[in-house]
Amino acid sequence: WVHLGSLNGTETSNKVNREVMLQIRSPEAHVYLLEVFEYDWGRSHGPMIFRINFPLVFNDYYLPATYPLITEVYINPPNAPGEPEDHKEWIEIYNPSLNQSYDLAGWLIGDAIAHGDYGDGRYRFPDNAGVLLPQQVIIVAGCATEFAATYGFNPNYEWLACDPNVTDLIPEGDWEGFGIALGNTTDEVLLHNAEGMLVDAVAWGGDPRLGVLPYLDYEPPFPTNASLERRPAHTDRNDCNRDFRMRFTPEPGQVRLR
Repeated sequence: WVHLGSLNGTETSNKVNREVMLQIRSPEAHVYLLEVFEYDWGRSHGPMIFRINFPLVFNDYYLPATYPLITEVYINPPNAPGEPEDHKEWIEIYNPSLNQSYDLAGWLIGDAIAHGDYGDGRYRFPDNAGVLLPQQVIIVAGCATEFAATYGFNPNYEWLACDPNVTDLIPEGDWEGFGIALGNTTDEVLLHNAEGMLVDAVAWGGDPRLGVLPYLDYEPPFPTNASLERRPAHTDRNDCNRDFRMRFTPEPGQVRLR
């Protein structure tokens, strides 16, 4: 007997689809189809005689970025009453490129979308800032001494000039309310290159801005002692809800690629 047609053993095929099949009793047809089956079967499993390469498709896969990314932001550190938060805030930057280095001289980092934004600021990397190497992670902290007291090592840069042994960033402005002080309800961190072009942006709370969808998975204010972590560290969809997750045990200098 030969069963020839589209009907198969699935429930959908039997109960939902319109299927057609024909069953015939024919020794000649049976032998012919058996030979076809044995021919295909003998070449479809190990040891493979003829390899068949199917296209590899990943769901929601993005190629790794080739430019520096902001990979973690410490937004709402615990503070004593009256103690300024910006002394304990920090920003992590990662270069996911495998072969491209970046001279950071003249690059800008801050939370001001436009010059003059009250309560926001931008700081410039000095001429001796050095090079961000492929796969390198750096930390920019508000106050290096506060950072070192918490994590046991110095950041690469600071913006409040607390430690003479750590490279200071240079204020790029002096307007009223100038300075990086990350908002616990809504804010953003921006990274510009030396030509002033926006390289990367991270936002939380509020409306979409800077071509980025902000992270919204929290009830304001942002939880104390939590950070926003990009995971995987090399992916940039410009959607912070998908690119970032909340981390309650911040680990500056440690990026995760999966």
